[in-house]
Amino acid sequence: SGLDPEEWQPVPTWAQRLEAARPGIAKQLGAIQDPDHIGSGLTRAAWRGFTAIGGPALDDRVHLAARFLREGGRFAYLYWGEVDHRGHRWGATSEEWTMALEDLDAGIRLLTRLLPPDTLLVLTADHGMVDPSERIDVATTPALSEGVDLYSGEERAVHLYTRQPEAVAARWRDYLGERSWIYTKEEAIATGMFGPVTAQAREAMGDVLAFQRGRLSVVHTGQMQPGATFMRGVHGSLTPTEMLIPLLLELR
Repeated sequence: SGLDPEEWQPVPTWAQRLEAARPGIAKQLGAIQDPDHIGSGLTRAAWRGFTAIGGPALDDRVHLAARFLREGGRFAYLYWGEVDHRGHRWGATSEEWTMALEDLDAGIRLLTRLLPPDTLLVLTADHGMVDPSERIDVATTPALSEGVDLYSGEERAVHLYTRQPEAVAARWRDYLGERSWIYTKEEAIATGMFGPVTAQAREAMGDVLAFQRGRLSVVHTGQMQPGATFMRGVHGSLTPTEMLIPLLLELR
């Protein structure tokens, strides 16, 4: 895209904030991830300043995280995305997803055995997932495409860019009814769901936002890559299934 991730996401990361307060501590903060993701745009946006450690398999990352902490590291962030990947490809109610969860469970059991004493283990996720039972296509639905200049976001969290936000929001509310939460940008910001909103974030957000309820998905086939297929599992909306995630803490 030509965008610099560090300009697009200018807020200092936790590693940068800690390094500013305690120079030299960044070397004790590790991010253990897929080697292919080291130096990627998303990594630079979210994890710059952390010591990058690459491991392709879950067991590799478990051993790398434990060794980093045993050798003087103060904090290790270990990311494993296969549960998410299986959910997108096969669905969050599939056998494949369950198998990925069992693999993760085994990896966490191994990690608990390898961690040095007095380590606080925090296990969490970034979102839940829904398998859609209905998809509405903006490209073939005039009531939804009228007045929309650009469709973006995700199936469950649509961002619409338009010069007629009030009119577009009204048409989407009339068509979708109780199946979606529809907000203009200003309405969404006013709810507080995004917390403090910077000028840059306000500019990037859609003029109208649609969050789907139940198992509804809203897509735009006219803006999909040729040959692209829909994911079985998706996320991004405000339902409890997508918003409520586990947070488990254990002192080893």
